[in-house]
Amino acid sequence: MATILRCVVRLTEDACVAIAAALLRSARTGATKLGRCSNRSTGPLAMVGNILIPEIRSLIEARNFAGLREIFQDWPRADVAEVILDLPQDDRVIIFRVLPAALAADVFEYLDVEAQQELLRGMAHEQVASILNEMSPDDRTALLEEMPSLAARQLIQLLTPEERRVAQTLLGYPEGS
Repeated sequence: MATILRCVVRLTEDACVAIAAALLRSARTGATKLGRCSNRSTGPLAMVGNILIPEIRSLIEARNFAGLREIFQDWPRADVAEVILDLPQDDRVIIFRVLPAALAADVFEYLDVEAQQELLRGMAHEQVASILNEMSPDDRTALLEEMPSLAARQLIQLLTPEERRVAQTLLGYPEGS
């Protein structure tokens, strides 16, 4: 694996993306789901993710958003969250902007509440709405319960009418509030 990683450094950016995806697929063997990312993983995929952080940052700097999407597309959601937490806040927001909405919502659910709140502050309203609407009601409720009441009410307003009713019911808010 060390030899492969040395070769990755010498290859073009597109080749790096393809090799990184292949390495991650092979490293997934034996990897376990992490749950919320407060417990940092030391498994094979997490180690590969840590090795790839410079390449991930390079893709961000080069604005190669298609490459970023390709790298994260097949990763287990918990492992994507794990790697994202090792990146600076600005890079986290960029990655969430390029991920497909359903994938971003799945990954978002694996972040601890503090990391979720930091990401929400850095995202545009449309993306926040998309992620909140795609989240499971239980995970969304856990996030909203941790937020100040005014902030939670503002986020609830971003939900679709159906998801808003579900959220208000789970939070015990009166309908229409």
